[in-house]
Amino acid sequence: MWIFGAIAVLANVSIAADYTIKNYNVDMELRTDGSMLVNETIDVNFSQQKHGIVRKIATKNPNNGRVTSISSPMVEWDKFQVSRENDMLKLKIWDPNATVYGDHKYQISYVVDNAIVSFGSGSWQELYWNVIGNEWTTSIDKAYFSLKLPKDYVSNGDKYYAVRGYNGERKWWVSLDHWFKIWLQLQPPVEGFVLFW
Repeated sequence: MWIFGAIAVLANVSIAADYTIKNYNVDMELRTDGSMLVNETIDVNFSQQKHGIVRKIATKNPNNGRVTSISSPMVEWDKFQVSRENDMLKLKIWDPNATVYGDHKYQISYVVDNAIVSFGSGSWQELYWNVIGNEWTTSIDKAYFSLKLPKDYVSNGDKYYAVRGYNGERKWWVSLDHWFKIWLQLQPPVEGFVLFW
């Protein structure tokens, strides 16, 4: 069975005066039932006293309009509220009775219930995920993500390639077995990374 997927990293890196993201790490694990566990670690530096941050997770595929379902959102150690905003799941990681200043680490996890979608009567499948979102109003110094595939995934000799840049101007081939990792240095104003397989 052919598998086609795209993992996009798109970041709005306009400068904000009150905080910056120093490191953004995302570890994703694709499961055999088509769901995907996502763990995010965001290292933030606050230059002013703030109550927290807001993480908006896009749930609509811009290529085909398909909406994914997200369950079990969790934030370790910090108070948070979950709401919907258009095609976004909004995590307000916020404490109205306390402020943060300097370095703070946020750990977020959630499950994308229907990460894999089948087309052509199951003849091919697609994974598309905007890894860090493009709703941020601050700079992101470094971003890293990894994707772990199910143990029973078997390659049929498929070739995989990645594109990076504003218009995909940089392209390179990658090998993908059961674990794929990449590190990114995001460049302003918007830079993308897409992995196809």
